Amino acid sequence: MTTITFDTLKFANRLKAAGAESRLAEVEAEAIAEAFAEQQVQIERHWTEKQTATKTDVAEIRLEIERLRAETRQAIAETHRTIVEAKNDMLKWGAGMLLAQAGLIVTLIKVI
Repeated sequence: MTTITFDTLKFANRLKAAGAESRLAEVEAEAIAEAFAEQQVQIERHWTEKQTATKTDVAEIRLEIERLRAETRQAIAETHRTIVEAKNDMLKWGAGMLLAQAGLIVTLIKVI
């Protein structure tokens, strides 16, 4: 983080050159320097909080991604089970139809 520097001596000298009393110029320079320092602390605190929030956000997003991956794996597994069940049903029906056709053909041959 960049630190704001404030030259109190230069500021006080400028005030004196403008006609301000020596002690008043020094007090004003110190007060402004303190205000800058407090502002710097607040800015640093703000950015630290933002960085912490960002790290927390990233952690939450990673958890959400893992949850979605687990859901996707579960959905794929369910889809796979459904496909296997459909395949088995088709084989059962196909085998049943073959047996029915074979029985029909045998019956037709006996009748004719």
